[in-house]
Amino acid sequence: MPNLGVARLRVEAREGRSVVAEQYSQAPLQLHRPLYLEDPLCPVVYIKSPSAGLLAGDCHLLEIGVGEGSRLEMRTQAAILVYPGASEQKISIRVARGSSLVFIPHPLILAKGAELKQRIRIDLAPDSRLCFRDSFSAGRIAMGECWQFERFDNLLEIFVERLLVYRDRWVIEPGRRPLTHPAVCGEYTRFASTYCFGPGVEPPASAEPPTGTVSWLLEKPHGRIHKLAARDGI
Repeated sequence: MPNLGVARLRVEAREGRSVVAEQYSQAPLQLHRPLYLEDPLCPVVYIKSPSAGLLAGDCHLLEIGVGEGSRLEMRTQAAILVYPGASEQKISIRVARGSSLVFIPHPLILAKGAELKQRIRIDLAPDSRLCFRDSFSAGRIAMGECWQFERFDNLLEIFVERLLVYRDRWVIEPGRRPLTHPAVCGEYTRFASTYCFGPGVEPPASAEPPTGTVSWLLEKPHGRIHKLAARDGI
C-alpha cells in the first residue's frame, strides 16, 4: 500500500477579501493556517512535509481550487528532496473566472536511486491569472551527486475552458542514455519553467533567473512560458 499524503485547499471571495473556505491535509502533507502578509486581502498558505520530500512508496496528492474573483498565493518551505525508491506526486489546480494564483514551489531534488512520477494538471478560465513554476535539480550537486537518479517522468498540462493549450513532458532515465551531450542537457543540471497565463501576469522577483543561466521565452495565445537552465542554482 502506498503512503498517501493529501492536501486540499479551496479559496473563495467574501466581502472583498479572499478567504480559505476548505482546508484538509493528511500526513505526510500538511497545510499551514492561512497568513495575510504583504496583502491583507490575499491569503498565503504554506505546504509542508515532515520528511522534507518524497520517500519510497509515497504518493502525494495536492488539490488547489481558487474560486471566482478570489486570490491565493501558495508557498513551500524549502527544496523538495525525492529520496531513493519509487514515489509519485499529483498536482491538480483549478483557477476560476476573474481569480488569481501564484505558486512558485522550490525545486525537486532527485537523489541517487530516486524514481519519481509527477502529473500536473491546471484548469483555467479565459480571464484567470496564473503564475506557476515547475523545476528540478539533477541531484544533490554539492555532494557530488549528479544524474544518478533512476527515472523522472513529469507531465504538465494546462487547459483553458477544457481545451488543452499547453503540454510539457519529460521522461529522463540517466542510466539509459548520456544526458551531458550538448543536444540533451549539456553542462546544465537545474531546470525550471515558469508559466504566466492571464492579462499582465509577470514572474515575481523570486522567479527571476540568477546569473549563470540560459533562458528563453515561449509565447502562447493564452500566456507565456519562461524556461531556464542553470549550472549553479535556480
